[in-house]
Amino acid sequence: MNEFEKNAFVAKARELASKCLAMKLDGMEVFHGLKVNEMAAAYDGIGPEWKWNVIAAVLRHMDAVFEPAAFVQDIQYHVLNDRSEERFHRCNREFYRNCLKCIDAEVGWWHPLRRWRLRRSAGVLFRASEDHGMDSWRNRGRATPAGGWRE
Repeated sequence: MNEFEKNAFVAKARELASKCLAMKLDGMEVFHGLKVNEMAAAYDGIGPEWKWNVIAAVLRHMDAVFEPAAFVQDIQYHVLNDRSEERFHRCNREFYRNCLKCIDAEVGWWHPLRRWRLRRSAGVLFRASEDHGMDSWRNRGRATPAGGWRE
C-alpha cells in the first residue's frame, strides 16, 4: 500500500472516530492512547473478507450506516489485551448496540421501513460476528488482511 492510500485510510479513520464520539458509541475506551494511523491500520470494515461464504450470506445486510460500529469493533478485536470468550461476546453485543445507535443517528424516524430493515440487518451482522468472529478475535483482528494495512 502506498502513502496516498495510507493517507486516505487515516482520513477515513479520523472521520469515523469523530462520528463514534458524536454518537457516543459503546466501547470507545479502546481509542484511548491510540494514534489515528494505528486506528486506520486496524480497521478493515464490516465482515470477515477471508470467509466468502459468510460474506455472501450477510452481504445484503451491510450498510454504510454501520461503519462507525464496525470501526469500534475492529479496533477492539485488534488491540484489546483481554482475549477471553466473555470479552469477545461483550464486544459483539457492543457492536450490535452501536449499530442501533448508528441507525438512530443516521436514519430519520420518517423512514420506518429503512429503519426496520437496518435493525434486522444489525441482528444478522451480530449473529455473524458471534458465529464467525472467533478466529479474528484469537488472531488479534489479523485474520482479515483485506482493507486496512498491517504494520
